[in-house]
Amino acid sequence: MRPQLSYSVSTASPGRPPRGVHRGRHTALAALVYTLLAIVAFLPVLPFDNSHIVSTLPSDTVAVGWFLAWPAYALEHAHNVLFSNWIDYPTGVNLPVNQSMPLLGLVMTPVTLAFGPIATINVTLRLAMVVSALAMYLALRRFCEKDLASFFGGLLYGFSPFIVAHSSVNQNFSFAPFPPLIFLALYELASGKQQHVLRTGLVLGLLLAAQLYLNPEMTVDAVVVAACTVVVSGAAVLRRADRARVIRFLEGCSVAVLAAGVLSLPFLWYYFAGPQHATNSTTLPFFPSLYHADLAGLVSPGRNQLIGPTSPNATGNLFLTGMTDEIGTYLGVPLLVGLVWFVARHWRERAIAVSAVTFVVALILSLGSNLYFDTRSLGIPLPLRAVENLPIFDRLESVRFFLFVDLAAAVIVAVGLDFVLRQWRPRAFLARYLQPSQARLAGGVLVAAVLLFPLIPRWPYPSEGTDVPRYFTSSAVEHIADGAVVLTYPYTEPNDTDPEVWQLASGFRFRLVGGYAYVANNGGVRFGAPPIHPGTIVSLLQGAYLKYYLGRPPADETTYRAIRAGLREAGVDDFILAMRGADPGLVVREMTAALDRRPTSTGGVLVWYDVPRDLATVANSSH
Repeated sequence: MRPQLSYSVSTASPGRPPRGVHRGRHTALAALVYTLLAIVAFLPVLPFDNSHIVSTLPSDTVAVGWFLAWPAYALEHAHNVLFSNWIDYPTGVNLPVNQSMPLLGLVMTPVTLAFGPIATINVTLRLAMVVSALAMYLALRRFCEKDLASFFGGLLYGFSPFIVAHSSVNQNFSFAPFPPLIFLALYELASGKQQHVLRTGLVLGLLLAAQLYLNPEMTVDAVVVAACTVVVSGAAVLRRADRARVIRFLEGCSVAVLAAGVLSLPFLWYYFAGPQHATNSTTLPFFPSLYHADLAGLVSPGRNQLIGPTSPNATGNLFLTGMTDEIGTYLGVPLLVGLVWFVARHWRERAIAVSAVTFVVALILSLGSNLYFDTRSLGIPLPLRAVENLPIFDRLESVRFFLFVDLAAAVIVAVGLDFVLRQWRPRAFLARYLQPSQARLAGGVLVAAVLLFPLIPRWPYPSEGTDVPRYFTSSAVEHIADGAVVLTYPYTEPNDTDPEVWQLASGFRFRLVGGYAYVANNGGVRFGAPPIHPGTIVSLLQGAYLKYYLGRPPADETTYRAIRAGLREAGVDDFILAMRGADPGLVVREMTAALDRRPTSTGGVLVWYDVPRDLATVANSSH
């Protein structure tokens, strides 16, 4: 019989600090190492930089940054944290539907107020890695006697290919400290300690609610994977299960559901019933043919790994239509072999056995509704096909279940390394040069290095300046009334979120027509603002920016009347133009003609102030 892990705290030797002191130091050291790695990932941009952002998909990064900055402004001005018409005016956006992470925005309010909204983006991108790794490290100390084993498990999870991939764009899926704690709470409930059922159930409910306020999709993923793990693991031990223990587990889960439901009521109401709530037109449908893991992706490194192909057409870069932020399913042959070895060697350890089940469940779910290998369908249906069209499930991207593959792998590796560090018996020739404890330490570090070396990320991430015209950071912007409605060129849409950056830089001085968000009642377009009727003005802004004039109305009075009608319908107070894109001069000429007034040049932009006055003047002169 293999010796079981001991969780007792040994008495400290004379002259030595107690073990708790050592563990505190180890935690601080682990947090420091994780922090340094996260800072290196984004160099030369530093965490509190308020003028640069990650440039892999800057529009996505800005959109998430906007959502993170909104709670600070909302709290300061007594606005609704879960709904805003400061973008996509006048209909506004439902923030829970947009995975806006209101909890993280609230926590980061001091940073937003002190350093600015772009700094909040930069801080949280780095913080995502650190807190995810540290949460896993702390959870693993429940199973590992050696903190070094927990450190490597936290490293594998917090800097996994999945989190590294999503960190190149935004924090929606890279900020993942709660899944390890959720699974630890479930594990504790399953352990059957009667005196802890209520407390653990409340903690689990709190964690689920907190995760929902961070990312509803990740919450659903966690619940699905956990439920499948419980069912499969429970079926394996059903005959040996103590009935009282099962009842205690169900009681704890009931407490968790009740607590999570109460805490989540505001979020859930806005998501399912509030203005601009989730409908088939506001969220992306399930894409089993695009957003799924590929079996070959487990062993094919992509552009996010240092030891991987750089060619866009290389195998590892072809999965998931080449989206850098989704190519996060690589594990590598050494790690896969190590996982199989640890599971086979220590199958009787409950933590490893349950994690192996979680690994398989999450992997199958991440593969989508059909099995793919090397971008080709093998024609084998998978379990997700049975539920992919059901409500909630039709809004998930199956590849994102892979986070829980990494979570399970981290537990297996950490517990396996813990056995190496505690019990491995070195060969006789090593004993000539090293003490057994030294040999075990060297062996554990070597095993960890071999398993994790292929996963080294290709850092640093590319970055770019925000290039905000000085108008928005100077007192000149105060000529715009607080809360005024502003239309911009470039037009605010998913392909160009510069105006959202201007709005952030101005401290939410104005509301924007247009934006990057899921919205309802938008003419079938899932991203961006509901259409302005007639669409002449938006066509003008988009066409001039891209030099795309096919079908553009002629420059005559009919066109100008349509532009004025669009401005009136959108309730525009001021129009701001930056000299960018293919032909900003075209917009200047047509807006000048439509409003019968030239703009004010100030701070690197052109501004038509008080558009309603101009509309009234033109209307009066035409009578």
